[in-house]
Parts: sequence; C-alpha cells; structure tokens
Amino acid sequence: MADIEFLEKVLHLLQVNKCKKERIDSETPLDQLEMDSIQMASLVIGLEDELGIMVTDEAYKKWIKVGDIVEYVEYYLEEYGDGELREM
Repeated sequence: MADIEFLEKVLHLLQVNKCKKERIDSETPLDQLEMDSIQMASLVIGLEDELGIMVTDEAYKKWIKVGDIVEYVEYYLEEYGDGELREM
C-alpha cells in the first residue's frame, strides 16, 4: 500500500471516532482534533484491527501530527509485514 492509502485509512478512522475538525491532512496536529482519550484509544484499536499492527504506548506518545501515524504504519508494515504482531 502506498502512503496515500494509509493516510486515507487514518483519516477514515479519525472520522469514525468523531474527530471534530472538518479539514484534516497529514500536517494536522493531533492536539487540534479535539478528540478525548477514549476517542484516541479507539483510533489506536482501529489501526491495530484494520491494519494488523501493534501500537505501543511509547510509539503512540511520539505522534504529534496525523502524518506521524501514517509514518508509523508504513514503518511497522515494512519491518513486520509478515502478519505477526510485534512491539516496535
């Protein structure tokens, strides 16, 4: 999958989790999304379920903007794309 596909998946999950910001792109800071901790946890679970990845607390805490999520997904699948869940 190209990174545009990952971005589309992340944006879809943000919409599903009731993100209040209308216009979102890869440069959008996560703190501007007005999502509470439950919505963010739901986003992480959605990423794990839909993409077969594992998101550690350390990885999650490093995300500053939407593009950081996309980069994490790309890197994870590049490193561990064999379908086994592993901590990064």
